[in-house]
Amino acid sequence: MKAAFGFLLLSCLFLSCAQEVEQKSLVQDAPSLEDHFSAAAVVSKEVRWAKGFAFYEDRNEKGVKLYAKENNWELEIARVARLKAGAKPRDEVIYLDDESTFAAQSTTQMALFESIKALEHLKCVAYLDYVKSEAIHSAVEGGEMMDISGAKEIDFEKLVLCAPDAVLVYPFGYDNEAQFQAAGIPTIPISEYLEAHPLGRSEWVKVIGFLCNEAAAAQAVFDQIEAAYLVQLQENSEDKPSVFTGSYSSGTWFAPGNDTFMAQFIRDAGGSYLFSDYPGQDNIQLPFETLFVKALEADFWGKVLYEPGDLSLEEIRSSDERFTNLKSFKNKQVFYCNAAEVDYFGAGVMEPHLILSDLRAIFQKNDSVQFHYFKPVER
Repeated sequence: MKAAFGFLLLSCLFLSCAQEVEQKSLVQDAPSLEDHFSAAAVVSKEVRWAKGFAFYEDRNEKGVKLYAKENNWELEIARVARLKAGAKPRDEVIYLDDESTFAAQSTTQMALFESIKALEHLKCVAYLDYVKSEAIHSAVEGGEMMDISGAKEIDFEKLVLCAPDAVLVYPFGYDNEAQFQAAGIPTIPISEYLEAHPLGRSEWVKVIGFLCNEAAAAQAVFDQIEAAYLVQLQENSEDKPSVFTGSYSSGTWFAPGNDTFMAQFIRDAGGSYLFSDYPGQDNIQLPFETLFVKALEADFWGKVLYEPGDLSLEEIRSSDERFTNLKSFKNKQVFYCNAAEVDYFGAGVMEPHLILSDLRAIFQKNDSVQFHYFKPVER
């Protein structure tokens, strides 16, 4: 992923009106939260929601296996471990010690480190212009962390100078991966954005916990997030407003399919996803006329933006007058997240319970709550 907006595309819950590109849905199937309570007894205590990793231990080492999404997460693509005393290392395994340091290229990766107070293990970061974390900016300014951003991608010379023990990469193939390895810097694929469930994305904090030898802290953080998310499910009503999402570009409407974590968010918040009859993880593409007929009577319309300022109904009207005929527009039931204003592409990965709370309040028309990521269009 070369573009500086790569982390935006990989972390997106909705499609952004500001991005005129075709995006791929980045999730897999996940059990519904309603089923979780009855199935909890057979779910692994170590990994409860995520599909992309599994912990293991044998007589030689203790580590984590990392998987590719293809073939239903059955293809192992990397293994990271710590050797036990007296054991011999294997060529195919990346070995770490308790002092290992890392380079991160994604704001979500950085948020995972920060959530368990393990920033001392984060030696260098990329795309600092898009990072909202004050702690990371402070560390860079204080010389404790290096900015390895280049003009279009990671600056390889800066990375070598930084000399982390490993680089966290996207698993689908990063252009510079061979270059990293030739320089003796292992690459570790981090796939949190491919998870089907919001809690699956957050659960990747356990991988970062293992990398930093902070497993207990990671478990404690995730347990709190999971509890705060699950408790909200017990409050859903039978009334389920219909909700659609997505963005419009060059005559085509782009939206997440039904088997995506955005659709899961909507269901868990008490809504009915308008595109539930479009199975799969890839974004669906509809001619505007098809979308218009389908969404004409939908109750709510959700958007993600990346631009300064608040979204207004007038701005939506000016983009296409036809939007004014939608029920969601007429009833002022449009909601949005402005990722230029809130840390949706960073801390949001570790705060799915707050995103869920926002959506629940919006669908219940409760404007008295404090919104964190999503909020209604007010004018």
